[in-house]
Amino acid sequence: MCIKSKKIKKALNLLLFIGISLSLFLYSSHFEVYEGGRDNYAHYFISKYSWLYPKLFLDHWGKPIFTLLTSPFAQWGIKGIVLFNILIGVFTLFVLNELLKELRIKAQYLALIFLLFSPIYFVLLMSAMTEVLAAFLLTFSLLLLVKKRYSLAAIVFSSLVLVRTETYIFYPLIIIYFLLLGKYLEIFLIFLFPVVYSFIGYFVYNDLFWLITHNPYAGASDVYGSGSPFHFLLKSPEIFGWPLLVFSLIGLMVTFYQLVSNKITERETKYIFVLIHFFWLALFTAHSVAYWMGNKSSLGLIRVLVPVLPLAAASGMIGLNFIDSSVFEISFFKRKFSRYLIFFFIIVVAQVIQPWIQLPIPYKFNESDKVLISALNWIKGEEYFKKKIFYFDVFVPFYLNLNPYDTSRIREGIINKKYPERDTKIGDVIVYDTRYAPIEGGLQLEVFMKNPFFQLINYFSPIVEEKTLNERAYEVYIFLRIDKSKEQSERVLDSIKAAKYLNAFSIPIPESMLIQGNSEFVDICNLELNQKARIDEKNILHISFDFTQFSGDLSNVGLCMSFEKQDSIIAFFSVPIDHFLERNSFDQFIRSIDANRLKIFIWNMDKKYISLRVENISAFLAKKVY
Repeated sequence: MCIKSKKIKKALNLLLFIGISLSLFLYSSHFEVYEGGRDNYAHYFISKYSWLYPKLFLDHWGKPIFTLLTSPFAQWGIKGIVLFNILIGVFTLFVLNELLKELRIKAQYLALIFLLFSPIYFVLLMSAMTEVLAAFLLTFSLLLLVKKRYSLAAIVFSSLVLVRTETYIFYPLIIIYFLLLGKYLEIFLIFLFPVVYSFIGYFVYNDLFWLITHNPYAGASDVYGSGSPFHFLLKSPEIFGWPLLVFSLIGLMVTFYQLVSNKITERETKYIFVLIHFFWLALFTAHSVAYWMGNKSSLGLIRVLVPVLPLAAASGMIGLNFIDSSVFEISFFKRKFSRYLIFFFIIVVAQVIQPWIQLPIPYKFNESDKVLISALNWIKGEEYFKKKIFYFDVFVPFYLNLNPYDTSRIREGIINKKYPERDTKIGDVIVYDTRYAPIEGGLQLEVFMKNPFFQLINYFSPIVEEKTLNERAYEVYIFLRIDKSKEQSERVLDSIKAAKYLNAFSIPIPESMLIQGNSEFVDICNLELNQKARIDEKNILHISFDFTQFSGDLSNVGLCMSFEKQDSIIAFFSVPIDHFLERNSFDQFIRSIDANRLKIFIWNMDKKYISLRVENISAFLAKKVY
């Protein structure tokens, strides 16, 4: 009977594993982009093409163990790696369940809910990132320690640093653990995989210490900067979800009390509890300090804490069991039905909904993604697709379905920053985006715009302006390498930009104005929008003018646009007037505005004296395309 019961239990676990995995994989089809952004495509390329270029198995940034395990899945596309992460992430749920059983922590099934529906863990399951595998390896190594399979635990642990580099901070803790148990051989085994890969890499890099000297993050702090030391703490709801966050904090306090008061008497169990809590606290603290100090190339990405989320879920279960043994001593909660209501409807449901509350899932293409896709679709439909393409955004070869390592067909970046024409040949195409090209690519737009060997052939921008990390508007420029340009790219750009505005309806407005005085409002336009304007088909109100002279303080002076119907304001927009000191045009996004009158005016909020002379005033309603 016992054997039959075990078989039934295994069958149910298998069905549960398949059911959860299949559900997640089906749900992943609703994601247009994945958590981790462009890094997903970089990991995918390394894994997919490692079979063609074996050196990629030793790519430090790609993480050698991750590349090794995901390379078979990557042959079926990026969805293959998504499937790998789902399978390994769901399997981690069952490993965690087994770990909690071994530690005699009750109601283990709730830990599965806590972990699976931790917002950042949930979305990373549907990605091509490395953190989920790291979570599995760390949890599995702890389970092996609890089962007293020390050597195997040490070997599994040794692979962890080749999946997530920052997990090296766990080494002092695990070394102390083995020292206290007198397991000296295992101290050497925790270095097994790094040592093996160091020797293998020696024959490729001619450097036995390549795992250290080829650190891909060295110097990246200049790019990524730093932030508040409380950044991760403030982001905790997005990492854990509120229920797990509350119970894990309770679990931390309960465990600390039990340790200092010797409530946990069995020595090895005590050490395991210390490891569980110190591991996830150490990583949380390390990333917080690194982001604050700005010396470890941290962008403050919350996904970096996923490797320790299973351990946080274990802490949560300790906290939950404490509440169980305390609160449920009240007579009302001793009734089974009341207990069921409390656990299921409040705790489980509250945790399950966390991913959708904390994160905007499923992730969709943003405006800048759509702009780049429009640019790439244009290239695919032209003869330029047959040319060699230079790019800076890794999404380019992914969307074009090109091998990024085939440099005869496509190449990332340009080595010669000062004279890019020396790195390119006549007929080559450059896909320049203002997000990655100036930062990772190290090339400013002017290098191409003012270079006679490059001709601008097309330009794409969002309908609504989006800023990049360098605070520049996101745009995509397509350049063609030529012998020598006969036409300036600036003129071509103006022509292309004008063509992006379709069905323009010109607004009658003075071509020049002199604004003097301290009046609060100065009217520029009061236009009745008739059928000819067809505002329902427009998405942009474009305004441009040039300052020829100005004096006075322009702060709190704005250019205002008011769409009205029957003397009621339907939509109101404003832009600081000093915006036009830097750029002579402005696009206001409009959509679904049911109005019959447009007013444009200057609002001098402080009624202070100003003097403005503006020339070349132009305004129109249009449908703008990418």
